[in-house]
Amino acid sequence: MKLMLYKRELGYWIGRDVGFKGGLMSQTRTGLIIFGVFCICAVFCSGSVLADEYIADHRVAKESVLRSIPASAIEAARNSLHIAYFHSSHGSRVISGMTGLKNFETGDDERYDFTTDGTPVSGKLDIDDNDAGGNDLSAKDSIEGNGHTQWYNETIEFLDDPLNADINVLMWSWCDPKGHDHQQYIDDMEALIDLYGPGGSKIGTGAGDTKTVPVIFVFMTGHPNGDGEVATGDTAYQGHQLITEHCLRNQRFCLDYWDIETHGMDDIYYPRANDNGVDISTGFEFYLDWQDAHPSDFFENTCAHCDDAQDLTCNRKAYAAWWLWARLTGYQSSGNSPITPVEPPPHDGSDPNTPPTSTPDDSSGGCYVDTVLP
Repeated sequence: MKLMLYKRELGYWIGRDVGFKGGLMSQTRTGLIIFGVFCICAVFCSGSVLADEYIADHRVAKESVLRSIPASAIEAARNSLHIAYFHSSHGSRVISGMTGLKNFETGDDERYDFTTDGTPVSGKLDIDDNDAGGNDLSAKDSIEGNGHTQWYNETIEFLDDPLNADINVLMWSWCDPKGHDHQQYIDDMEALIDLYGPGGSKIGTGAGDTKTVPVIFVFMTGHPNGDGEVATGDTAYQGHQLITEHCLRNQRFCLDYWDIETHGMDDIYYPRANDNGVDISTGFEFYLDWQDAHPSDFFENTCAHCDDAQDLTCNRKAYAAWWLWARLTGYQSSGNSPITPVEPPPHDGSDPNTPPTSTPDDSSGGCYVDTVLP
């Protein structure tokens, strides 16, 4: 069917015949036996496919959006998703934000609970948090003998390991995106989707198949560096453009760091924002300014590469991440294309009271960003 894709920030329209159908099945890891099926089928009606159907950007990175997601959708995410996340310090902003969110409002500790050690626990979102200095797209994008990047080959090894049989969502984070080949990233992600996505060549029970659970690969953009809308030279902005355009054309989910970090809570766009909520063209600290005016409307957390008092960068990653998790399991807000979920996997008998292991921010061995002066 014919649809029109519209991305407000980039100002383009693209006509495309689209169809999306996929499936996710939850199995086991580390000896736990969990059987279930989780399918994603996007059913499109004629009209526009907007960025907020697939792109977790500044428009969904708000507490008001998070609170509008039904408890049933959050529960479905906790019970259905098994996420592998590879990152170093900048990528830790997702985990740090999600950890801080649990201490925000009454009930958040249970509603948004998750583990990070790769062991599924009933009632908690399962994240296999592969965090280490240099464990990111920026550090592992060298091309190896087979023509693919190091991170691509490590993903193959990870997904072919029977211990990771239940993984049904996978994402890699950038550190500093500047100077890296974003088209190579897109190409390698699509190659992985061809292997492990719904209908992938490695999915099944026949000869040569290595995995029975299809994987949804979540794309990510990198943080801004303060150099504005420079669309050449492998800049952060160029990467943002390439990746989000690709995701819109192909109905891929994306966590858009660049867009979130270049917009204030009031939706004002700061193209020369850095990764700390500062418009370096004027020196205006738009996140701290908002916090001063709304002292009860954010939660404290430790956010890598941010000022100690600046919490919104990681707050917004938590809001966007939970919107994304809910969308993957079938949540449909007003205007979103419906995605049909199935029943969550049955209870596996694990202790639901086991405390999650959170990942502290640690910039040692991570990446550091040169501030671009105005």
